[in-house]
Amino acid sequence: MRAGGPPPARRSLLGSASTPCFDAKASITSCGAALSPTEIGRVARAFAELPADEADAVERAWLEQARVVFLTVIGAGLRRGELLGLRWRDVALADPEGATLRVRETFVRNAIETPKSEAGERTIALAGVLANELFQHRGRTAFDGDEERVFCNPLTGRPLDPKRYAATLRLALRRGKVDGKLRLFHDGRHTSITNAAAAGLSPAALMARAGHSDFKTTQAYIDLAGEQFREEAERLEERVFADVRQRAMTRLVRPSCPAESNGGKESSQILQARRLDAERPNPLR
Repeated sequence: MRAGGPPPARRSLLGSASTPCFDAKASITSCGAALSPTEIGRVARAFAELPADEADAVERAWLEQARVVFLTVIGAGLRRGELLGLRWRDVALADPEGATLRVRETFVRNAIETPKSEAGERTIALAGVLANELFQHRGRTAFDGDEERVFCNPLTGRPLDPKRYAATLRLALRRGKVDGKLRLFHDGRHTSITNAAAAGLSPAALMARAGHSDFKTTQAYIDLAGEQFREEAERLEERVFADVRQRAMTRLVRPSCPAESNGGKESSQILQARRLDAERPNPLR
């Protein structure tokens, strides 16, 4: 509770009195942990820093794929089974209206299935960064046919090994100095949806993108985003724009002077020019 009074009333983005709203702490408990934008960047960079034998092309291919898996979970908010079941036929990267990813098959308990609800079968718009990463990944993989799996064993083309990916991601999390226990697929999806809510995605769009069949689940993410990322946004801006802010403050406090940048050699010329300007007759007087 904040000092000086009770916490502010929680606001539903739909503005409907009938829309259920949840306590943010309860949302964190039920939905999981979410990485901040800064942490996402650190982990993505950490994959490239993980040690790998330069001669081991298979290991290097695995690490590169693991990084794209991480970015896809974060960027598209896919569930584990949805990511394992994704095939290239459902990834449209050359669509003139924009790249998309279609969820219509899952791979759960070593069996091919369909999404667990009608809402789960959906098409997700891909932004430029993720679309480009998937394009580059397709160019690298030996399994790039329409019926091949997007993420797979680099040697056999069989479904990605979740345990191996989990071990690799934990190494990247540690190298990226991201502490705390994470459920690697679940909390990656949780990170995606929470950040989408914090970015201002409309409730309807958020619900459709996440594949939720019940808005109560979506509302929990919206509530959590509003609570969790306000201070993070301020810290992120302070970190990213520290130099910009310092330069701006320098200009406000003391305008730059050519004499200073030239070691004081022009100071007498500047003073003389100012005296001449002051002595010059002003026709408006």
